[in-house]
Amino acid sequence: MRPYHVAAFALAVIANLTWTTPTVAQEVRINGAGASFPFPLYSAWFRHYNRITSGVRINYQSVGSGAGVRNLINRTVDFSASDAAMTDAEIAEVQDGVVILPMTAGQAALASADLSSDDLRIWVTDPSDPAAYPIATFTWMLFFRSHGNDRVAEALRDFVTWAMADGQGMAEELGYIPLPEILVKRVLAQVPDIQ
Repeated sequence: MRPYHVAAFALAVIANLTWTTPTVAQEVRINGAGASFPFPLYSAWFRHYNRITSGVRINYQSVGSGAGVRNLINRTVDFSASDAAMTDAEIAEVQDGVVILPMTAGQAALASADLSSDDLRIWVTDPSDPAAYPIATFTWMLFFRSHGNDRVAEALRDFVTWAMADGQGMAEELGYIPLPEILVKRVLAQVPDIQ
């Protein structure tokens, strides 16, 4: 066989293998960091969601609310979480905007909360007693309004939708308060804003 026939044959074999080998989808890896108060619940959510969702892995580090907000502003994470809703000044620092969604609440939060806030930054005054516990507030997840990675944004929208349905059922057994239906509906209405 002539050398150019061998080369042509080898190229044909390689081309055939390339065209017939199925493409393996790359796993979507999502990294978040922030609030420590909801970590037991968020950790349970992410473990469960990772188990039931093929091709998506969410990793969350409990580093504290302030560090989580700073990580979001610096774009070193895909999402963040905070025990305090972001201030207007912090929101202004997030390039392309932020979507702030309440996910769960501490024990006294719902009793004293005004649920009519337009932007879902629902403020609850913590008790003045320094020995007061647990935290009497909502906890929020913070997402980029424009993430820049469509696959990550889609997976985060799917996760929040799951958390508002199935995830809320896990809250009470871990010592958190599931969101009332009125807030669940409002959160779900904002899920498409996570781009």
